[in-house]
Amino acid sequence: MLLLIGCTGLLIFSRNRNESGQPQKKIGTVYMTMNNPYFEVINEQIKAVVKSRGDVVVTRDSAMDADMQERQIDELIEEGVDALLVNAVDWKQIGSSLEKAEKAGIPVIAVDTEVYDDSAVDGTVTSDNYNAGVICAKDLMKKRDSGTILFLVQNTNKSAMDRIQGFQDALAEAGWKYENAGELECLGQLEVAQPLVEKVLQERQDIDVVMALNDPAA
Repeated sequence: MLLLIGCTGLLIFSRNRNESGQPQKKIGTVYMTMNNPYFEVINEQIKAVVKSRGDVVVTRDSAMDADMQERQIDELIEEGVDALLVNAVDWKQIGSSLEKAEKAGIPVIAVDTEVYDDSAVDGTVTSDNYNAGVICAKDLMKKRDSGTILFLVQNTNKSAMDRIQGFQDALAEAGWKYENAGELECLGQLEVAQPLVEKVLQERQDIDVVMALNDPAA
């Protein structure tokens, strides 16, 4: 009986400990959407690292809904996560949720896109989105001398705004002439972008370039 009790206690104890023998940590990851292979890859890599250390990852998909994302972050705070990795739907609206995490003593890392008040996070990990736009512009200028460009944008997302801005600035600096055929707010989502672009193309046939903020929209 004593042996059984001892083994059961050891099992319970070990389940809540990581490989270092420390209390198992819970990392919350919250993405603007998982309807994007890019975020799937990021999350799988995060999970691989965290799990290799005996800790756990709890993932939430905000489905491009800033209000939902706020609720999800609140829930993870209530669950007592040890850290939050956040990919903001709306880089300004998320501020109130970050304040709650700070009050709870939970470190927050912004992933892939910045937040408006970077003092509200403990770190930011992003690619150089402005330069990504510059690279797209340079590629376009190699292929064409001018163009009529339709822009697919997401004006609540800093990384998306930076990418479009880098593209436009590079064209302007090079003196590359183009007509701006307009901007379509598409949330970076295929199912939103496609009908909007179809409607524009029915109205005008002179558009020969589409600059999209991300791969799904493209």
